[in-house]
Amino acid sequence: MFKIVMSDLHIGAGRIPEGNLLEDFEQDDEFAALLADLAAESEAEGREAELILNGDIFEFWQVPSLKNPDDYDPKKRYPSRCYLRTREQDSLNRMILILRGHPIVVAALKDWLRAEAPQRSLTIIKGNHDMQTHWPAVQDAIRDALEAHGDREPLLRFEPVNVSRDGVFIEHGHQYADPLNRHPNMLEPYHTLDRRRIRMVPGGSISIRVVNRLEREHYWISSVKPLPSLFWFLWRFHTRAAIRLVLLMLPHLPRLLWLHRPLTQSSKQLAQEIREMEADFNGNGSNGETATEHEDLIGLPSFDRVLTDKEIANDPLLSHGLLEEHYLHARLHQVARRKVREEGARVVVFGHTHVPSVERMKGGGVWINSGSWTWMLDMGAAPAQAWRRLIKHEDLHDVHYHLNYARIDYEENGTLRARLLEHGAEDGPNRRPLREALALEEAERVAT
Repeated sequence: MFKIVMSDLHIGAGRIPEGNLLEDFEQDDEFAALLADLAAESEAEGREAELILNGDIFEFWQVPSLKNPDDYDPKKRYPSRCYLRTREQDSLNRMILILRGHPIVVAALKDWLRAEAPQRSLTIIKGNHDMQTHWPAVQDAIRDALEAHGDREPLLRFEPVNVSRDGVFIEHGHQYADPLNRHPNMLEPYHTLDRRRIRMVPGGSISIRVVNRLEREHYWISSVKPLPSLFWFLWRFHTRAAIRLVLLMLPHLPRLLWLHRPLTQSSKQLAQEIREMEADFNGNGSNGETATEHEDLIGLPSFDRVLTDKEIANDPLLSHGLLEEHYLHARLHQVARRKVREEGARVVVFGHTHVPSVERMKGGGVWINSGSWTWMLDMGAAPAQAWRRLIKHEDLHDVHYHLNYARIDYEENGTLRARLLEHGAEDGPNRRPLREALALEEAERVAT
């Protein structure tokens, strides 16, 4: 048996050639090819397989709710209220647009399900962007599209919070890393004053009212995580866009400052907090010493390098933005270690941050972040130069698509093997393989 875990596909209404500027997912063919390869492997080896889509698979924040989905115009700029509605019918209307916009993805998922031996199943977990998959009508629309009825019905499952079984704990991660996107009740995510609505996380309303407007002019805006780090990068490299961001954010600023602590901290304070978290999960006590890896993360300079590299350290806006990204990474690492203890898991998989990584944890267990299939700015080698080229040219010079996923194999002898892999890493000169995926024994955890 093996499990495949993906997160943060952010599949919207599609129709990019027709003018939809809010669509982030254009890897339909690659997605279908990967599932076809995995299905062929499952059948050839007689091994059951489970695909787990771990949150933010569907991009409800960038798909409008229309009374009649047939009226959708991909070029039209719909008002914010069309994206903010979260009632069941509104959510269903958006799901219809998503399913219609990506027929190749739908067909691939339908073909993935297999009731005969060896079985292939699909589990969908909610994230902060697709909380509306909680509605029965939305689930029914997905089930109908995948023809998951009759003997295929048990093959499709919707998990409200996480998957914790077979030695693996899988959750999207927004509940731990980012107060802007934390929901008070994932099991019953209704609005406190109106149970006919899903309660949207604070980051959702900000993204809809602010980020959606900016993304129509700068396609790369929505893929910068966390949202507040975007302010520091823009202020450093694109002053005009930063001023516009601030003006759009003014109505939300009190809430943002209240919820997002790193925004109110100095770089020194933020770095110290990251040190303390890393000292905790590396078992170094509270003396502030760290045992961090000196290798850069995929697309992101290492924490040590952010602090010691003169070019970065002498650039306060750039360094603060990078520290905010590392803060999210450290928070999830800290929680992953806790889940190993609480859940008895040997492998913990999160998403949300869009930063793919795989790390062994002190005391046992492996933590994997499955990353995202949306674009990534490669800031690993030279973050300032990468941002300058992006801002100046807004081309794909420094943009990479890492079609990464976690794979967990259950061996016959009872061992569990977890890896972070990239689909198509060997194909073509523009494919840069994930460092962790190629580090052999150092990147693979065989848990007994």
